[in-house]
Amino acid sequence: MITILNRKELMADSSAEELARVKEALKERDIEFEVKTIRSRGVIGSYMDASAYARANLSFSQDRQRMSFVYKLYVRRKDYDAAWTAAYQEEKSK
Repeated sequence: MITILNRKELMADSSAEELARVKEALKERDIEFEVKTIRSRGVIGSYMDASAYARANLSFSQDRQRMSFVYKLYVRRKDYDAAWTAAYQEEKSK
């Protein structure tokens, strides 16, 4: 079990594709991980964006698809070196 005391951040990225690639590499090597998803704009910021689009009479639905999220992936401290190698060294050798 990964807890706040024994975890280390392996990556923080806004790309869901990069997150999926790293998760797959870790699964192949049976390295346990935890993902935390954070919206980069809070409720108030999102409301302000929607209001601005409404005042300008523009569609907010297209920009909503680009709403920014940050994905943080954590592994156990003792597994960090193996996880980093699996996620990033293997990519360079391809």
